Amino acid sequence: MTDQSAVPVIVISQSEDRTEAINRHLRNAGFAARCTRVLDAGDLHELLPTADAHLIVVYVDEPKAVLATACRARGEYAPGVPVIAIDTNLDERAVEDALATGAADLVSTKRPNRFKLIAKREIDAFRYRRASNAAVASAREYKQQLRAVVEGSPDAIVYYEDGIIVSANPAWCKLFGTDKPDEFDGLPFLDLFQRESHAALKGALMAAQKGRWEGHSIRAKGLHADGGALPLELEIEQEKRNGKPPAIRICHRSSGQDTGELQAQLTDALNRDPITGLYHRRRFLQLLARRLAQRTKGGVTALVYVKPDQFRMVRDKVGPIQSDQVLLQLADLIRDAAEKHDLYGRFGGLMFTVLLARGTPRDCEAWAEQLRTTIANQVFELEDKSISITCTIGIAIYGTHVDTLETLIDAAQKANYQGRGNGGNRVVIRNDEQDTVELEIEDIGWSERLKAALTQGEFRLLKLPIVSLRGSATRMYDILVRMIDDDGSDVLPGKFMPAAIRQGLSKHVDRWVLAEALQVCATDMGSTVFVRLSEDSLCDETLSGWLTKQIRTSGINNRSVVLQIAEKTAEKYVNETKRLALELKRAGCGFAIEHFGVGHRPLELLDHIPMDYVKVDGSLMQGITNNEVLQMKVKDFLQKANARGIQTIAERVENANTMAVLFQLGAEFVEGYYIQEAEVTMADDQEAGFNVQS
Repeated sequence: MTDQSAVPVIVISQSEDRTEAINRHLRNAGFAARCTRVLDAGDLHELLPTADAHLIVVYVDEPKAVLATACRARGEYAPGVPVIAIDTNLDERAVEDALATGAADLVSTKRPNRFKLIAKREIDAFRYRRASNAAVASAREYKQQLRAVVEGSPDAIVYYEDGIIVSANPAWCKLFGTDKPDEFDGLPFLDLFQRESHAALKGALMAAQKGRWEGHSIRAKGLHADGGALPLELEIEQEKRNGKPPAIRICHRSSGQDTGELQAQLTDALNRDPITGLYHRRRFLQLLARRLAQRTKGGVTALVYVKPDQFRMVRDKVGPIQSDQVLLQLADLIRDAAEKHDLYGRFGGLMFTVLLARGTPRDCEAWAEQLRTTIANQVFELEDKSISITCTIGIAIYGTHVDTLETLIDAAQKANYQGRGNGGNRVVIRNDEQDTVELEIEDIGWSERLKAALTQGEFRLLKLPIVSLRGSATRMYDILVRMIDDDGSDVLPGKFMPAAIRQGLSKHVDRWVLAEALQVCATDMGSTVFVRLSEDSLCDETLSGWLTKQIRTSGINNRSVVLQIAEKTAEKYVNETKRLALELKRAGCGFAIEHFGVGHRPLELLDHIPMDYVKVDGSLMQGITNNEVLQMKVKDFLQKANARGIQTIAERVENANTMAVLFQLGAEFVEGYYIQEAEVTMADDQEAGFNVQS
C-alpha cells in the first residue's frame, strides 16, 4: 500500500519499540499503518482535531497513558474513533472497567494475535461507519438540493446511489401507486422491478456509474403497489455533483396529453383488437404493406405467424370468457418480446402476426424460438384456474421469391401449418427453393451483372461502426458491401452473393472489397476495418501475399486490417483457417471469427485458431435481456475468449436493454444498426474498376 492508503493510528506510549510493535501487528493484520507516538494522553486535545485518526492505542500500564483522559479527548474531538487499551496483565474486572471508560476492548501485551483481530474489527467498523455516515449526509444534502428541482416535475424521477434510492419525487410515487415518498428512501432500486428486468437495469446502471451510458432508454417492468406489472421506458443518466461522487438519475417521462393527443389515441384505439389491444387485421395489413414498400438498410424482413396449439381444449376447460384472458396474456408475451420497430397484431381468430426486421434469418428463428419457449413455460393465471399452452410459429422471409404481400402471408401460413402438422410447439422457417433450371438461368444473369459491377465500379461500401463499451477510443468499422442497381438503389449481399459463390466470382468480390477497404484506412488513418471473406477466398493460398502487397502500396498500418471468417466456415475448413490466421499474424494483420457461438464446437476454435477478435453471433442477442440461461452462455463465451487474450464483439445489438446486459456480462465492443447507422463510403471513380481475373 501507499502512504495515502495507510491507516492513521495514534499510540500513547513512552516507548518507541511499543509503537513499532503496533505498526508491525497492524501490517500482519493486512493494514499499512502510519503510527504517531504521543507521550501523554493529555496531548490528544492538540493532535486529534487534525490527525484524522482511525484508531487510538493506549498502553495503560504507563504513567501518563491515562485511559479516561484519552477517551474524553476522543469523545470531544474525534467521536467514533475506536480506542484499544493494552496492559501487561489483565483480568475480567480490568476488561469491564476499560469498556466502561469508553475503550472498545482491553488486550494483554502477551496476546498480539488477539490485538490484531480486535484492531482489524475496529478499523473495518470505523471505516464502514464513516462511509455510511458520509453517504447519509451526502444523500440528505443532495435530497434537499434536488427537491426544489424535481418535486414539481410531471416526470417520474428517482435518484440512485450505491444500489439504493436516495430520493423519489411525487410523480414517481404516484406512478408506483403510493403517496408516501419516504417509502422509497433507502430501498434497493431493483426491488421495484420484476426479476426479468434486473439484468438490463444492472448493466445500464453500472455503465452510467462509469460514465459509459449515452442516454439510451431502457424498457423495464415495474412492480405496482397493487401487485400488477408496470411497463416503463426509463431514461438513465449520470448527474455530476460538485465535490461529490456522481449520482444516477432515472426518469420516466410523463405522457402530457393534450386534445390532439387524445384524438390520436382515440383513432389508434379504433385500429386495435378490443380483446388484446394489438392491431386488428385490416390495420395490420395496411401497415404491413407500407413497411414492405420501404427500402431496407440491411438484414432481412420476416413475417411470423403465431398460433396456440389445440386451443379448443383450452376453451373446453376454462370456458369462452376466460379463454379470452388466455389470448390477452398471450398477446402481452408477444408485445414484450417485440422490439420497438417490430409490427405486431391479431390477424384474426387465434392467429397473431409479427413483422420482424433482423440481421439474418437465423436471428428471426432465434427470436421465434425464444418466444415459443417463453409461451411454453408460462403459467396463464385466470380467475379460478391456471393453465399452460404451447404455440406453433411459422416464419417466412421476404425476398426474391417471396416478394409480395400475398406471397409473404401465404408462405408464413404454410410454415405455421407445416409445424402444426408435425405435432405443434415448434418453429418452422420457410425458404422456398427454386427449380434448378430456373436457378441456372438466373445465375447467368447475375454473372453478367457481377462482372459488370466489378469492372465498372457498381459496388459501394458501408462502414458499420463497432463501438466500445469500455471507453476505448479505437475507431473500428465492419465493412459492408452493396451492389448499385440500375435505379441507384442498393442490392443487398443476400441477393447477389449466393450467385457469386455458385459462379466462382465470390473471391473477386472479396478482393474488390478488400482493395476499397484499404482506401478507407488510408483516408482515415488510425482506424481499423473488418472485412469478411467467402469460402473461396479462405481456400485461396495467394490471398495473404496479394493483401500484403496491397497494404504496402497503400501505406497504411498492417494492424488496420482484420479479416473475418464465419464460425461455420472455420469449422468446415479448420486447417485452411488456421493457415490464413497464422499468415495474417506474420504479416501483422488481424484475424476474427464472426457469427461465433452457433456452430458445433465453438470453444474448440478458441484453442485451435489464433485470433485477435471473436464476434458473438447476433442470434444469441435475441431475448438475452430476460433469458438467464442465454446470458450465462454468452458470458461463458466472453470470459473464455478474454482469458485467451481475445477481444470480444457482440453482433447485431438491436436495443438499449441488450446493450446494458452485454455491458454487465463483460462484452468489450458491440455493433448493430441500433448503436449507430452505417456510413456510406463511395469508391473513387478513378479507382472503381477491378479486373475480375486479378
